[in-house]
Amino acid sequence: MKISREIKIGVVVLLSLALFVWGFSFLQGTDIFKKSKDFYVVYNNVDGLGVNNPVEVNGLSVGSVKEIYLHPDGSGKIVVRFAITNKDFKFNNKSVVKIVSSDLLGTKAVQIFPSKDGKVAVPGDTLPGEVQGSLQDEVNKTILPLKTKAEQLLSSVDSVIVIFQSVFNDETREDLRRSFSNISSTIATLSHTTAEFDTLITGQKTRLASIIGNVDDITKNIKENNDKINLIINNIALVSDSLVKANIVGTINSVNKSMVDFADITKKINDGNGSLGMLINNDSLYNELNGSAKSLNTLIKDLNENPERYVHFSVFGRKQKKEKKVSN
Repeated sequence: MKISREIKIGVVVLLSLALFVWGFSFLQGTDIFKKSKDFYVVYNNVDGLGVNNPVEVNGLSVGSVKEIYLHPDGSGKIVVRFAITNKDFKFNNKSVVKIVSSDLLGTKAVQIFPSKDGKVAVPGDTLPGEVQGSLQDEVNKTILPLKTKAEQLLSSVDSVIVIFQSVFNDETREDLRRSFSNISSTIATLSHTTAEFDTLITGQKTRLASIIGNVDDITKNIKENNDKINLIINNIALVSDSLVKANIVGTINSVNKSMVDFADITKKINDGNGSLGMLINNDSLYNELNGSAKSLNTLIKDLNENPERYVHFSVFGRKQKKEKKVSN
C-alpha cells in the first residue's frame, strides 16, 4: 500500500504542530504530559505578578501561575489560578500563598508557606494569600522613621540655636569672659597655695615624723595594755549592769516622797502649826521661854551661892533643929 504524498505532508505538519505546542508549553513552564493540580488565591493587589511566573516552596519550583483575572463579584479583587505539577508536594489548605520578589530586579513569584493547621488541600481549593512588600516599600518603611527623627532633630536644633542666641547675648558673653578670668585667677591662687603647703610640709617634716612616732607609741601602748583595757571595759559593763539592776527609780521616788514630806513640814512650820511652828512664828511663846530661862539661870546662880537656903546638913537631924529654936 502506497502512502500518498499528501498524507505524508499532513502527518509531518501535525507532528510539527504538536512539537511546537509542546515546546511552547514547556518554555512557559507547563508540561502537557504531566498531570497538574489547580488552586486559587484571591489578592487585593498582585503587585506585578504575571502568568507563567513560578510557584515555589523553599526555593524549589513546584508549579506556575496559569491565570490571573478579576473576581466576578465586582469587588475589584484579583483571582490567581496556579498549578502544582510536582506530584510529591502536598500541603494543607491553611498554607499561606505569598507574592514575593524573586530577585533584585523585582521579578515576582508565588511562594507557598506550608502550615500544619487545616486539612490537606485538594484541587480547586482557595488558599489564603498575602503580598510581600516591594523593595521600595521596605526602603520607605526604613526611611520614614529616620525622616521623622531627622525632622524632629532639625526642629530641636533650631530651638537650641534660638535659645543659644537669646541666652548668649553681649552681657552673657561678658559675664562668661569674667568667669573664665576668675577661674584662671582661682587656679593661680590654688597653685600658690599648693606651693606654700608643700613648703610647710617640707619644713615641718621632722615634727610630722615625731607626731607619727608618738601615734605609733600610743598604738603600741594600747596594744600592750589590751588586756587591762578589756578588764576596764568589763568592769564598766559590770557597773552598768549593777546600775540597771539597782532600783534607781524606786530610790528616786522615795527621795521625791521625802522631799514632798519635808516641804509639807516646812509649810506647817511657816503656817505656825505645832510647837516648832508656834515657837518660830509666836513671839509671846518665845518671850515666855526666854523669861523662864532667865529665871532658871537666877535660881541656879542663887543655889550655887547660897546652898544653905535650900539644903540643911545635920549629923543629928532634928535635935540641932530644936536647939536652934531654943536659942532663938
